Amino acid sequence: MRYGDTLLFCSYGLWNIARDPIIEDILNLYTPDDPASAADVLLQKASDAGGPNNMSAIVVSMLQSQSPEQSSGLHAVAIPAGLHIPLRDA
Repeated sequence: MRYGDTLLFCSYGLWNIARDPIIEDILNLYTPDDPASAADVLLQKASDAGGPNNMSAIVVSMLQSQSPEQSSGLHAVAIPAGLHIPLRDA
């Protein structure tokens, strides 16, 4: 991935209902400013269209660091409340 790229991880239930043009429109509208909202909107659109109740989506937006010291490593932009990411001591 490069800076500015957006990556969507989603279940088949979401993708089968909200196909590529809808997904692209929503990701372009909400990402990179608010990737969590992009995931929420994707899930809501698919649910409204009759998707299954076990859909999932994770939207990752690669942002450019503000300083060279921050350029190494991956920084979480939005983490769903139910997701736990263990942190390592540097």
